[in-house]
Amino acid sequence: MSSIYKSGAFAQQCFAAHRETLSFRKIGPPSDVIMDCSSCEMEHSLSVLEFSSTLPQPIENAFDHFNNCISQHARALRVSAMDISKDFAAARCSECNRSFDLEIGAFQSSR
Repeated sequence: MSSIYKSGAFAQQCFAAHRETLSFRKIGPPSDVIMDCSSCEMEHSLSVLEFSSTLPQPIENAFDHFNNCISQHARALRVSAMDISKDFAAARCSECNRSFDLEIGAFQSSR
């Protein structure tokens, strides 16, 4: 039986301690971003309220572009920032050269 933690503390700690092993896996319904960490062997789920992207230029539907990055080249997508006190995460795609900002509604981690 797996343990479920409804807090951003584990995701924040994972990002701070070993962000290079934190990777995006998929987007689940309705807009939950699922990440895996190979170091701590945890799965982190971010319930995203809003996706935005302004770099290199603003785009209309950042969710579709982010979803495309995960499905086409997930290994190129990395977490670039996380602040659970501000319900915020950011991602950077080296393949598209695009940055994404994610406004988070809820965090959840499981082992």
